Amino acid sequence: MLTVEKLKSYFSTSGLSLNDDVAEKLCGYADMLIEKNKVMNLTAITDDEGVAIKHFIDSILPLTMVDFPENSTLIDVGAGAGFPSVPMCIYRPDLVPTMLDATNKRVEFLKEVCGEFVDNATCVHKRAEEYKEKKES
Repeated sequence: MLTVEKLKSYFSTSGLSLNDDVAEKLCGYADMLIEKNKVMNLTAITDDEGVAIKHFIDSILPLTMVDFPENSTLIDVGAGAGFPSVPMCIYRPDLVPTMLDATNKRVEFLKEVCGEFVDNATCVHKRAEEYKEKKES
């Protein structure tokens, strides 16, 4: 089980810091991911170190490399288990994600995760080539 202390240590080694609230949410997401993965193939990476580094840190690092202005929108095409969008939005709750996946079971998992940890997400069950976001003029 990934703990707040372990997660903060992995992040620190990568040159990133986490506050307790973000660390707790990421650990909760890890718990949901591991539990759901027992009955549904979401990821092959389920060990603490792998989840922390390959799922969370790798998802969050782009936020340190690219300027994402406050309240930026993003789309995660083929969102699967929510990488990179869910960790990014937990780390930066101002981001407004659309998570798009062609598999309804994954979209239902994303809705569950977002209901717990990401306030302003839209989860869409559609193939990328079929999706057109409705924009206001």
